[in-house]
Amino acid sequence: MVLENSKILQSLILVSAMLILSCREEKLVLNNPSINPLITNYSLQRFVKSPLAAMAIFDTNIPCKIDLIIKGQDGEDLTQKFPEYSVKHEIPILGLYPDFKNEVTLIIESTHFNKTELILSIKTQPLPKIFPELILVKNDEQMLSDEMYFLYLVRVDGGKNQADYPIAVDKYGKVRWFYYGEYNYILKRIKDNNLIIVENSVFWNGYENI
Repeated sequence: MVLENSKILQSLILVSAMLILSCREEKLVLNNPSINPLITNYSLQRFVKSPLAAMAIFDTNIPCKIDLIIKGQDGEDLTQKFPEYSVKHEIPILGLYPDFKNEVTLIIESTHFNKTELILSIKTQPLPKIFPELILVKNDEQMLSDEMYFLYLVRVDGGKNQADYPIAVDKYGKVRWFYYGEYNYILKRIKDNNLIIVENSVFWNGYENI
């Protein structure tokens, strides 16, 4: 599954960028830091409101471009290319599996065509307990594309407690993204494939100022 034209991953970039203030920082785990002298100042940011996303931030000594690979559970890897050469890199890692140690590889290629790999192991938490078990009844691959499918997951408990999440599932019925926070049902994909979510606080504060 190749996403060079931003079919899936870039549609989630805006969501992760919006949530950067509510993240915690962790160290990246290198497969062997001693053989990666090209990479400096590396860190990994995880998002509270988008738990199946992360951001790898690092510098390189010379301009480099990046290829991202998330190893798939069903034989298809999720890949994304970042073809612009730079020494400053903020790479969104989107489409992680829940409750799983995700293997993520960043292939770093310099302007001299030298390549090195940054191998990450990103452990995610289970889905919230309120999530139902999703069962794939039928998978007609001729009718499905390699894109993600965005859904509203709503659960009402006796008419009193309501929980709802915008989620994205892959063609195998596995959750690869969800938004953990209050929002006002404004979830829109715009022309450049970015995804806009408006939180309740933003909506109501703006409404009160009209």
